Amino acid sequence: KLGRQAVEATARVVVWRNVAMGLAASLLAAGPMAVAQEGGSSEGREGAQTPPSAQKIIATVHDLRYDETTERVVEESLRRQVLSKAREWSGLPISEGQIVREMLWLLRQEGVQQTRSQSVDPLTGRRTIQVELTLPLELVERWLPQLKARHLKWHRTLLAGWAATAGLWLVAALATVVVDRLTGGYRRGWLIPGALCTAAGLTAAGWWYLYEAVLNAPFAG
Repeated sequence: KLGRQAVEATARVVVWRNVAMGLAASLLAAGPMAVAQEGGSSEGREGAQTPPSAQKIIATVHDLRYDETTERVVEESLRRQVLSKAREWSGLPISEGQIVREMLWLLRQEGVQQTRSQSVDPLTGRRTIQVELTLPLELVERWLPQLKARHLKWHRTLLAGWAATAGLWLVAALATVVVDRLTGGYRRGWLIPGALCTAAGLTAAGWWYLYEAVLNAPFAG
């Protein structure tokens, strides 16, 4: 009997020890899980922050005076900042000539705000002028496809213009040679100047049309 009691007591001790070890393991496992869950919920809260509703482009100029030259510097600085953002957002080498007209288009759009602040250093008298251009995200999303399309249109138009110019001068040269041979060279005195003037006139007219009708056409919208 004493041996059986000792065995039962030993078994109870082993059972309780296993239960205690199981509880300890559960607590140790629950600790990291709770931390992970807390971290996940914290990350979820951070990820759920409201995204910005607008993009801001800021240009800052420092000058000792304020006159028309300073105003031009401010405008050029803002234009450079817009050009930098346009190239960054579109991934295309937007030209400075295009960005001038893009800014005119942007400033006409609803929701675009342009603010200006100015401060003076009391010790040096240096002025700090800051211009901030605020673009709604909806406008940026609508602007970027149009910006890319206009950039591609510009390049295609320029390539087409140069190809047409080269073709025109080639045809003019061939026509001059053919007419010169047909006339036996007797009309060469006025044939070559006439061909040059005609080709130059057609070239100028063609490029004027491309510039006014395509390259300098007003943006829609």
